[in-house]
Amino acid sequence: MKRKVIIIGAGGHAKVIEEIIEISKDEFIGFLDDNKTGEDIIGKIKDIEKWHKKDNDIEFIIGIGNNSIRNKLYNEYSNIDYYTAIHPTAVISKNTIIGKGTAIMANAIIGRDVIIGGNCIINTGTIIEHNCIIEDGVHLSYRVTLGAESKIGKNSYIDIGSIINRNVTIGEGKKIEIGEVVRGGDFI
Repeated sequence: MKRKVIIIGAGGHAKVIEEIIEISKDEFIGFLDDNKTGEDIIGKIKDIEKWHKKDNDIEFIIGIGNNSIRNKLYNEYSNIDYYTAIHPTAVISKNTIIGKGTAIMANAIIGRDVIIGGNCIINTGTIIEHNCIIEDGVHLSYRVTLGAESKIGKNSYIDIGSIINRNVTIGEGKKIEIGEVVRGGDFI
């Protein structure tokens, strides 16, 4: 069944999600954004409730890369139905659990028995090996590699090209810089 989707935010990340919706043969309704105008902008962020009441079949996804803004909105609007966007080139184990409102971009590889929370971004070319846990609101940027059995705490941001060794725990709300290698032990 074709799903109807509204994207919250209208920047670059949101436009990538729009393409995933279209490739998935779902129906893109438009963007809600406080700072942009255009034919695809159908309202402000505060209009989420209005659209939700207008049509209960509409699902939403937050197309904002900034972790703090994305997570604030996700928690503020916890009563709506969230769409999970998965690019068709992503390779995902059938034994993976993916939370609502998560976006998985092109060429991501997700191994067996991985748990991904809600409202996450798993960006282009990211590799998540088996038995990893990614909590709610995490952003794994482009080409991040997570070794097996690692855990990424809620609302953390792992920047471009970072490598997290196996069996590593990254605490809640942490930021790993571009290209950083976390070799072992817990990262506090």
